[in-house]
Amino acid sequence: MRATSESQRRAFQDGDLPPLEMVRPGVFAVALAMPYPQIPFSYSYLIEGGSGDIHIVDTGLETDANWRALVAAVDEMGYSIAAVASVMLTHVHADHSGLAARIRAETGATVGMHIADLRAMQENRTLIDGASILALLVEWSVPPEYREEIRLAAAWPVAEGQDFIVDRVLTGGEVLQVGDRALRVLQTPGHTAGHLALVEDEAGLVFTGDHLLPVTNPGIGLGSRSAGDDPVGDYLASLAAVAALGDYEACPGHEFRFSGLAERCAQVETHHRERAEQVALLLDASPHRSVWEIASRLEWTQGWENLRGPRVMSALAQTAMHVDRVRRSTCIEGSCQVTD
Repeated sequence: MRATSESQRRAFQDGDLPPLEMVRPGVFAVALAMPYPQIPFSYSYLIEGGSGDIHIVDTGLETDANWRALVAAVDEMGYSIAAVASVMLTHVHADHSGLAARIRAETGATVGMHIADLRAMQENRTLIDGASILALLVEWSVPPEYREEIRLAAAWPVAEGQDFIVDRVLTGGEVLQVGDRALRVLQTPGHTAGHLALVEDEAGLVFTGDHLLPVTNPGIGLGSRSAGDDPVGDYLASLAAVAALGDYEACPGHEFRFSGLAERCAQVETHHRERAEQVALLLDASPHRSVWEIASRLEWTQGWENLRGPRVMSALAQTAMHVDRVRRSTCIEGSCQVTD
């Protein structure tokens, strides 16, 4: 795997915003600010349709500063914001969908999103589903002094208060005609149940949203889940689907563009396979270990002791998913084979 944009890689490394950048003729990436030190920006991709029209993949957080940055980027491309004809969302989270309502209201653009994430937004689901998040934290043996911080993070709506109209409900497999370009809808559930990637086969591009990033291992099951779902299993299957794209260039939702999809997918898959084996070993040594105790013994990129708020919430949720998955599996000679 290698970075295909040095300016984006440097900006991510330094915590700065990269400049508007051309990905391909007629395809541009604009970075929109986020108030999180570890994730300082998300990308919105602006695609020229060929007839004076602009199409957008993901919109960034809803802030006045991001709106101005988006308008300025469209202007720098030689268009006005009124030229935006459609918005396509990889998933419902606010750092990808936040400006959708404002764009639609200002331009009349249509908005498209997967049906599973649309339902999650309409039902006001939270990042961790459950009738009582606090009861879940008690079940996980989260120490009392951490519960309120984690409860608040877990109770965030999947769209963080966003409410927008979806004009085109996607289910996967569609080919979206955006001017003279075609984008193929590839279902990539895992991060959310309705996460999707958009593939432009002719250009050799895949807009991966938060399914696949070059550095960070994305969170799994963050909202829009249903009872009985297996977000880890869904995510591993989605990795295989993206890896099959071969030498396509990845345009992710954060960090920087990169090539080597199969290699990166293999790295992330190995991470989850190893995590499952670590969880299995901990449960084998002590079957009644709590989710909190298991999570605190696993390796995390930023270090367990440095995780706060949404990140510790995500770590606990992912640990719980792996615990459930391991408990439904038969571990043979150190390798966990799912039997359900």
